Amino acid sequence: QGSAPGAKCGQSAPIGAPNVGWLRDFDVGDNRLEIYQPQIETWDGDTITGRSALAIGPKDGAPTYGFAQFTARAQVDKSAGLVQLSDIKVDKVEVVTAPDKVPMVKAAIDQRLPKNGLVARLDQLQASYAVNQKIEALRTQPVDNSPPKIVFTDTLTILVPISGEPAMRSVQGAPAYQRVFNTRALILQDSNGVFHLQAAGTWYESSSLAGTWLVTPKPSADLQAAASAALKQAEADPLLNKDGKAITPPPAILVSSVPTELIQTNGQPQMLPVDGTQLLTMSNADHAVFMETASNSFYVLISGRWFKSAGMNGPWTFVASDALPADFKKISPNDPQANVLVSVAGTPQAKEAAIAATIPQTSTVKRSTTTTVSYSGAPQFAPVEGTALKYAVNT
Repeated sequence: QGSAPGAKCGQSAPIGAPNVGWLRDFDVGDNRLEIYQPQIETWDGDTITGRSALAIGPKDGAPTYGFAQFTARAQVDKSAGLVQLSDIKVDKVEVVTAPDKVPMVKAAIDQRLPKNGLVARLDQLQASYAVNQKIEALRTQPVDNSPPKIVFTDTLTILVPISGEPAMRSVQGAPAYQRVFNTRALILQDSNGVFHLQAAGTWYESSSLAGTWLVTPKPSADLQAAASAALKQAEADPLLNKDGKAITPPPAILVSSVPTELIQTNGQPQMLPVDGTQLLTMSNADHAVFMETASNSFYVLISGRWFKSAGMNGPWTFVASDALPADFKKISPNDPQANVLVSVAGTPQAKEAAIAATIPQTSTVKRSTTTTVSYSGAPQFAPVEGTALKYAVNT
């Protein structure tokens, strides 16, 4: 843990205005090297250390990510709000998935470092240092890794999630109907208690949300009028194909009010061996599903987290990425399932993904942009456990 930036440096001779920016991007042979803004990791007296994420790759192709660690002397001019960085030294360069590029990258950076150092704004370096300390603290925050409900199906099915227990709201202009408001889909309930769902270009009905949904042969005029009235209050996701067309034949429906992951296979599950390992992979699933033959255990990757079970019907338990069987690290980068390597601790792909995640992603939003948020009644916010954040529970 370093001291507060500049705390021990005292007042020094005046420093000139910033004259050199951080190295950004330049050509290195047939490659393009991009260096992102440095993150200050320690600041102890007049010595700082940090790292910069970098991307190296063909000028017209996808890059490979890495980082460069550096040290430098920092002479602070508090009155001017400037820092003179000198004796800048690149201590280490790592390009985890392309180690052969390391000498080229390091040489290119060394050649372009200004011999007289560079001048930076003090507030920018202090902000970088403060942010990095907060990021380190956040890494210790506990994460809820409770497994979701995992459902396997070999028929085309649409998952309709409801955020918790259904929140019912009257439909203005259709007093015989209520709407389930805490779901993106359009679900209505009539005065007889029957639920109606519009999805994939088809109307469905069921006596209960968690029950079996049947296609409605001919939706009544009252139902369609209620749907039009409900959509005037708040839009809904029609759950159509990506091309905006209805799905034919009508798919099955699964409505769930608890966190659920739907894993679909094209027909009966097909297990194929993964070369060089004792793993089998479910080749016709829309998720990464493996079986480790040594223990006859299934492993499923969901949103970057692994879950394990003795059978496809569960129960499932969370498995940390560094507690996976050793064979997962043996999956070839050329294997059809190689994309899972970013979620296997210790692999070059996982290290590269961690570096890429540190690169800020920005976008421009016009100040004139507006949005409307619809709530079921007055806005209600609940705390996000372990953080200072709150989230809306009735929208």
